[in-house]
Amino acid sequence: MPTQQYYNAKGERIPGNTTVISANLGWKTPGLMGWQKKLIKEQMCESCLAKYVDPYDVRDEAADAGTYGHALIEWEIKRHIDPKFPQPEIPLNKEVKEKGEAAYLNYLEWAEQTRFTPITMEVPCVSEILQTGTTIDVIGMVAARLSIVECKTSNAVYEDFLIQVAMQAAAWNETHPNESIEGLHLLKVGKEEATFTHHYWHVLPEGLEAFKHLRALHDIKKKLKKLL
Repeated sequence: MPTQQYYNAKGERIPGNTTVISANLGWKTPGLMGWQKKLIKEQMCESCLAKYVDPYDVRDEAADAGTYGHALIEWEIKRHIDPKFPQPEIPLNKEVKEKGEAAYLNYLEWAEQTRFTPITMEVPCVSEILQTGTTIDVIGMVAARLSIVECKTSNAVYEDFLIQVAMQAAAWNETHPNESIEGLHLLKVGKEEATFTHHYWHVLPEGLEAFKHLRALHDIKKKLKKLL
């Protein structure tokens, strides 16, 4: 899928929130893991090195169950808005299939308990205040409150998830002043076991504050590059 492009009121291209967060948030970075891998391999004996397994390979293989569970949940949400949204293909691996379906069934239980009703999906928003664009995955009613619903495949809830939804709520509220977001919901599907968990915040002022700093840093980095 091509990268979404965003433009402000002046017609100037501006970054998306994912770009701002991923390029400037150093709290968890793939580069650090790469350095750790290199250091470990340098200190291993030849016989041990022959048995070395790249953690990225393990991660990608283990992610199948969570990815499938996420795909089923996404299909269930989005088919209510777009009946033509394709159903995910069933994995050949029986264990992966069963774990993914278990996450899906847990999601259905949550949706029933909270009376979740999807309204719209893939909503682009441009914040003139933050000079950043974003595309909100799903807007819907959760417990009778207008909410952002974001689904992630991950073994943990990371700070950047909170920063993302906080920025999206700010962008939506700026562009829809008469339809304010009243809840932020994160649905997390674990990678290996496809466990399903739900996280809720009414507001995330710390997340929005963090995004503002990242946005400022994004511009500073561009200025520094011009000096090289």
